[in-house]
Amino acid sequence: MAGRTDGLTKNFRAGAAIAPYLILKFGADDQTLVPATGPTDDLIATNVELPAVQGERFDAAIGGLPEVRYGGPIGRGRPITSDAQGRAVEAAPAAGVRVRIIGFSMASGVLGDVLAYRPAPGFITG
Repeated sequence: MAGRTDGLTKNFRAGAAIAPYLILKFGADDQTLVPATGPTDDLIATNVELPAVQGERFDAAIGGLPEVRYGGPIGRGRPITSDAQGRAVEAAPAAGVRVRIIGFSMASGVLGDVLAYRPAPGFITG
């Protein structure tokens, strides 16, 4: 896969320092995003290639084929959720456990890779 395909971005305010390519959730209000901290967070977007400092305006990807930083091995086409640092990990909940997903991986990768995903926020249950 040859990188991201630009799509829909929206401008938000950073509620904390945000590194590039992390999964994000809402912060204190409708216009503030912060890094996600796990698979039960309300996952909404990913940061683009520029970091943001707390209080700064920044663009978050909510459509197209944006990129996300992997927090571990993920196979292509697999549902992805957030780890404790806002990185993408494969969503594999235990039986009867419901977790949020941000979308589906577009390429196989490992810890530290930055690869495209298809946004499709929702839930899956193990």
